[in-house]
Amino acid sequence: MKKAIKITVLILCIYFPFLSCSKHKSHQDNRSGKKLMGVILTDNTSLRVDPYIFSSKIDMISKGETIEITDKSEVKSWIGNNNDYWYKVKKLNGVSGWIYGQNLKIIESSQAASDDYLEEFWEKEAGIIKKEISGKWWSLNEKGDFTDHCLEISGNGSYKSYSKNNPSSIIEGEYNFDFNKNEIIFLNGTSFKNNLTFIKRGSTYLFKTKINQETISFKKIIAK
Repeated sequence: MKKAIKITVLILCIYFPFLSCSKHKSHQDNRSGKKLMGVILTDNTSLRVDPYIFSSKIDMISKGETIEITDKSEVKSWIGNNNDYWYKVKKLNGVSGWIYGQNLKIIESSQAASDDYLEEFWEKEAGIIKKEISGKWWSLNEKGDFTDHCLEISGNGSYKSYSKNNPSSIIEGEYNFDFNKNEIIFLNGTSFKNNLTFIKRGSTYLFKTKINQETISFKKIIAK
């Protein structure tokens, strides 16, 4: 009987430390030595001090930003209709904190796989934005008055640009996006001689640029 008790105690002494260490698993791939990476899927994702929705915010992370995953919460949490883990992440600038799993795409292999996913991610994002901004836009000055320039944007990636002072001189071409700068790039130029910075606020977009040191914006007047 005493011998059986000693064996049981020995097993528990071995088992419980292992259990304790395994409850809070790190996401480092020890076999390959590769870091586990992730891509942020949502706009203005909150980076928090602790893995709770009411925890203080440390920073905001932009959609498409690549981060390193260093840990995850022991259990899943409900936020609205979503049930997911919290992940501890580290930004490229070294700032660490927790984000909710629904805001994250985990990439478990090489940097090449991360690059491939990002390429597909931004290609899909570009397709969505093209549909959302499709329409006829007219320039506004800083007072909100309509000015000279019209921009017709198509969801297929083409555009027309012209000035009301010279409506017969139409510039046509294709556009794409520089997501690092949040810019729309007009490959054949525009009547206002610039590309546009785009900002998304809720479900609407704001376009801005400068002409002769004056900031102008564009307002959609006709949706396509």
